[in-house]
Amino acid sequence: MTNACTGGAGRTLATLAVLFSAGVSASPQGPHAQTALEALRRSDCQVAVENLNKGIAAREADAFFWAGRFLDAGACVGIDKPQAAEMFDVAVQLGNERARIELGGKHGLGIGFPQSYEMAGEVFRSAGLDPQKRSSRYSLGYAGTLRAAAAEQLFARIPGDLIHAGFSGEIYVDFQSASGKVNVRLGPQFAMRTDARTGSNLRRSRVEILNVVEDAWADAMKVVPKPDAAKLDNELITIPIRIEAEASPIVGGATSLFSFRLFSPKKGE
Repeated sequence: MTNACTGGAGRTLATLAVLFSAGVSASPQGPHAQTALEALRRSDCQVAVENLNKGIAAREADAFFWAGRFLDAGACVGIDKPQAAEMFDVAVQLGNERARIELGGKHGLGIGFPQSYEMAGEVFRSAGLDPQKRSSRYSLGYAGTLRAAAAEQLFARIPGDLIHAGFSGEIYVDFQSASGKVNVRLGPQFAMRTDARTGSNLRRSRVEILNVVEDAWADAMKVVPKPDAAKLDNELITIPIRIEAEASPIVGGATSLFSFRLFSPKKGE
């Protein structure tokens, strides 16, 4: 896979695949992933990929997690979702909790693994979704997979002026699997990062963000593997999506597309 940011031969992540046969005993954190992310913000893909490769060679869980994210999004490398799924799987084995929700989405979508909402639900529950265990694993797997599919669409759908304004916080999707009923709401800590948007403009911004999430969720319901209706329950599942969006200057005066991040919920939320 060629380093996509440089446009040349550059560095590749081809060495990643051969490292999966190694053992899974390692420190769950390491310095190389952070260096890679800092390089990505500078649009220095060569340094970013080099450091991820070093982190993977050292069996650092964070390096596997971020390699999965790079491969998933095509950041600095070509998009390779099956290999991203393998990266998330190893990251979970090495102790990276954030990788669990990414891994659940791959099981639900059938990317890198046989498609299974049951297995997806098991992984999502271990990631902290539906902590009260109200819903079945199958229904939770379906709902979590919808989150994964919707999340992929969010950045492309959010108006550019809102990205530049910057915002962060939790968005909650209340979903009933059997009926398909959905309600999207902003969390109490959701906030825009600029003081320029006040009054009616701020209200419009919040409504726009809610509309984007609703549309992305509706489209996700059309593209994920069709669930077995007989296995879906109608328990209300609340799916949290934490979003941080900002526009950051990078080399050449362009705007970074990689400063938009989706975070996994913490366990118990």
